[in-house]
Amino acid sequence: MALCAQTADEPAPDSRDSLRVSVGGTYADGRYGQTVRTRIVTVPVSVKYTRGRVSVKVSTAYVHLRGPGTLLDGSGSGASSGGSGSGGGGVASEPEIENEGGSTGTSEGEGKGAGPVTGATIMTPAPLRNRGGLGDTTVTLAYNLPLGAGLSLEPRSRIKLPTASARKGIGTGKVDVTLAADLVGSFGPTTLYASVRRRFLGRTPRFALRDGWGFGAGASRALGPVITLGADYDWLQSATPGRGPISEGTLWISARLSRQLRLQAYGGTGFSARSADAIGGLTLVWRP
Repeated sequence: MALCAQTADEPAPDSRDSLRVSVGGTYADGRYGQTVRTRIVTVPVSVKYTRGRVSVKVSTAYVHLRGPGTLLDGSGSGASSGGSGSGGGGVASEPEIENEGGSTGTSEGEGKGAGPVTGATIMTPAPLRNRGGLGDTTVTLAYNLPLGAGLSLEPRSRIKLPTASARKGIGTGKVDVTLAADLVGSFGPTTLYASVRRRFLGRTPRFALRDGWGFGAGASRALGPVITLGADYDWLQSATPGRGPISEGTLWISARLSRQLRLQAYGGTGFSARSADAIGGLTLVWRP
């Protein structure tokens, strides 16, 4: 899911150093084009350090997965996210469904992800797999370039390190790289963003994966010094040839609890067969 545009607790970059620590919980539930539901619970933790206009963010998560799929990205840090900032969140992973014991028939090109990666359609659902453990670790490097008139451009690079268990299906066991750029506009209490990204997936013999594009957009508005509201949309090309894209929207609210703490809540849904049916979560952000 897309993350929000720059929020009230995200001041414009300057020469000072800053640190931000986030911890939260995210729940996603959907069929992802299958007959069997997949439920994903993540507890992501991230640390972001900013010096001037350069920032480095390291994220990981505990992941619990119930369903027949394997996560392409088990970091819980917004793998499919397009926007800059940290207001919202959502399912950070795209489950790829394996044929684990279910009988299959030949696909007639349904194109909505109904079936294992080989292109067959699952006629008998694969047995549910209930598993959990450490997710993948991601490192994101970003630079904020002011353009004037309230606009800024933020190119980003993200590397997914395969710390999640491929045997459990929490990750693929391969390194992935995403290159992205966000255009952010701040106009008083209102912030708008648009984002584009290209992800390059590590190849594995278990899946016929492809690289793909993603796009995101969003808006937020500060209602005062305490409350900020926002909405995000994200579109992501499926990693499996012949399957439809992920298309999801999220609404979020951010509340300042103190000078150092901010609590964010979000919820959303998907608009395609490959998307989550329900997304929700909380994030607590601490800035020393």
